[in-house]
Order: sequence, then C-alpha cells, then structure tokens
Amino acid sequence: MATALERAEQVWNAAQVTPQQAREKADVLHRWCDELGRDFDEIDRSISLGPILIRDDPAEAARVVRDIKAHNRGTEREFATGSPAELAERWQGYVDAGFRHLVPHLAPPYDAETLERFATEVIPALSA
Repeated sequence: MATALERAEQVWNAAQVTPQQAREKADVLHRWCDELGRDFDEIDRSISLGPILIRDDPAEAARVVRDIKAHNRGTEREFATGSPAELAERWQGYVDAGFRHLVPHLAPPYDAETLERFATEVIPALSA
C-alpha cells in the first residue's frame, strides 16, 4: 500500500464491509498516510454497496430480486433492499466515516425505480 500512496493515488475504494469495518479500514489508511507524510483528506474514499434494490414493500422487493437473479444466473450476493429512508439510515455510517462516493451495483435488467430513487431520495437523505 505504501507504494500506491507514495505515487499520489487519489481514490480509495472499500467493498463488502459494514460501516464500522469501513471506518476501521479508513483508520489504517490514515495511519499509512501519516507515516508517509501524505494528506489523508486528499484521498477520495468510495464504498461499493453491492447489489441494491429500492422498494417500500418488502414482498415486492423480494419478487424483483428473484426476477433479477433468474435473469443473471450465478448471482449469489445478497441484495440490500429497503425503502430510501431505510437504506439511507443503513449507509449513513459510511458517510460519517468520510466516504463521499457510494457506488451501488446493478444487474440487468436495470431497475429504473432503484436508479431514480437512489439519486432523488437516498443520496439527498445522507448528510455529510
């Protein structure tokens, strides 16, 4: 990691971790930056959220996830599902830990409702 930091990498991504684990990993990155004389705040931190589906009704979410998995054989990862408010509450810990870019994973056929609601309801609900 030191070599990458010394080369002035500007973005760091974490994936498949809880907000607490992301914070712990960011703390390690911060210590490396301190050791190398690098400004930690220069590095944009992003988090890969994994597959997501936004629905207010859990039964509808389960049905849509089943359809997506049927279309994409071999998709094993668990989807984060819920209403915009539920997902924003779940993901606020990433923002609190300094992650400014939340990257959802979407599988075809791309769910227009999830895309729209992520952009218009989830992101605005997250406070920096």
